[in-house]
Amino acid sequence: MLVTDSRYEEQAGQEAEVDEVISRHTAMTQAVGALCKALGVKRLGVTAAGLTHADHERIVTAALSTDVVSRKSGIAERMRMRKDAEEVEAIRAALSLAERTFTEFLQHVEPGRTEKWLAARLEYEMRAAGADAASFDVICAVGSRASLPHAVSGEAEVRPDSAVLFDWGARLDGYCSDLTRVVGVGTIPTELGVLVDVVLEAQAAAFEKLVPGARCGEADAAGRAVVAKSGYGRCFGHGIGHGVG
Repeated sequence: MLVTDSRYEEQAGQEAEVDEVISRHTAMTQAVGALCKALGVKRLGVTAAGLTHADHERIVTAALSTDVVSRKSGIAERMRMRKDAEEVEAIRAALSLAERTFTEFLQHVEPGRTEKWLAARLEYEMRAAGADAASFDVICAVGSRASLPHAVSGEAEVRPDSAVLFDWGARLDGYCSDLTRVVGVGTIPTELGVLVDVVLEAQAAAFEKLVPGARCGEADAAGRAVVAKSGYGRCFGHGIGHGVG
């Protein structure tokens, strides 16, 4: 059962794999409350992570005879955490599209291009190749700004012998990919070459820990140990890897 409104009623009927689509004419919280009454629902679990306190209170008020339980956070997330074969293939397709278009896009990374232009061009290339959208706003950061993991693309221009960071991904059939690459324009500084080797070694160490039953933290720790040993540990504050799916 899916509750939506008139804007999505027709689309839901075509795309949603549910037994019934209900088009609401009141606020979502009121519609959920009325539905609980109509169906005689005694206990309703809601995901706390995506619900504001105000909306929780509105549902409680609208569904007076229903015990609304908001401590069930993570139920849907845990159900979807383990991907089936079809989902894995969908993620691989989104990744393949993002990687393929990036390789073709690299011809545009040249002196004089601005971060904004390059970010827009990369998103255009992905959409032209069939992506539904970018997974998020494409990030392009030039030179010293490449040290900002989540920089906002601006007017900085690519210059000879500069490093350019890209963080991008493609959304395809509802599944997202997420990649980060640093591109060297011209001659790569010696220290940047050293850092590339450190990152590759850390990546390999993390990959070795990615076996069935292992925790993600084990892979993170293995890669982090390599970076720390190299002397760059203080520069590695974020986690290893990207969330995809």
